[in-house]
Parts: sequence; C-alpha cells; structure tokens
Amino acid sequence: MPQPRPYRFDDLPHLLDLLGRINAASGLLCDFHPGDLSHHLTNILRGADPAVYFHVLDAPDGEPLGFVELSKWGAFDVVVHPDHRGGALERDTLAWAAAAQSAMRARVEKPFEHLHAYGMDIDPMRSRLLMELGFAPDPAPYMALTIRPLAADDPVPVL
Repeated sequence: MPQPRPYRFDDLPHLLDLLGRINAASGLLCDFHPGDLSHHLTNILRGADPAVYFHVLDAPDGEPLGFVELSKWGAFDVVVHPDHRGGALERDTLAWAAAAQSAMRARVEKPFEHLHAYGMDIDPMRSRLLMELGFAPDPAPYMALTIRPLAADDPVPVL
C-alpha cells in the first residue's frame, strides 16, 4: 500500500477534483464533499499546520487515490477513490489512520478517550471494514438526522 504523506498546498485542486469525482460516482454516498475540504482547511484548522492533520495517498502517476483527515479530538476520516472502496487499500488506509490518530493522543492538550471513525450507516463497505478493525457503532453519534411528520396542522412559519 502506498503510505499517506503530509498534505501540501498544491494538493488542494487535485483533492477537490477527486472529491467531486467520488461524490459523482457514489451518488453522494461520501461523507466528505469539496466544500468540506475547504471548510476544514480554512476554519477547523485555522492557525494549525494542515500537514499534521491531512495526509494524501498518491497513485503511482502522482494523482491522489485518497486522503486521511485526523483531528485534535480523536475523530478521523478516510476518503478513497471509488475503484478502491471496500478492498485492501481502503482497509489498510483506515488502519493507518487509526494508528496515526491514536498516536496523536499524546500530542493534544485534552487527550481523547476513544477513536471515532467517520462513516455513514448507509455505507456497508465502510461499516464492514471498520468493524473488521475493531470499531463498533457509536451509541451517541456526533451528528443525527431528525425527522418530523408532515401533518395538515403544521404551524405556519413566522419570522
């Protein structure tokens, strides 16, 4: 498996292109979209070195196959090209990311107690790989979808 390397500023257009292709190929079954990348680099990591938190996985031709995002709070995400979803490359990259995120625990001000791997419950390939690596569903997920039934007596919105 190619080893993830630290992010460089000239990676940005290539990663944005990769994310666009991944989202188009997956029918948006990717928990990361191009806007997320820009948001994470400019807002979430404000003042931090992105090379510490983002790592790029290069193909032999130099184009990105995917990337890893680490965090200060114990959560990580892995994005890989659709041709490599569910296989050894994705599994090995998830394992690398878990080890790198675990090692980061010693370098943060407030050590985290658990590793959190981003994944969507409608993504069986990612769920299977994470479970193979010892992860279990989070009993209190960070983000939740809320629903409300549509009824005739719904209140009229007022500003």
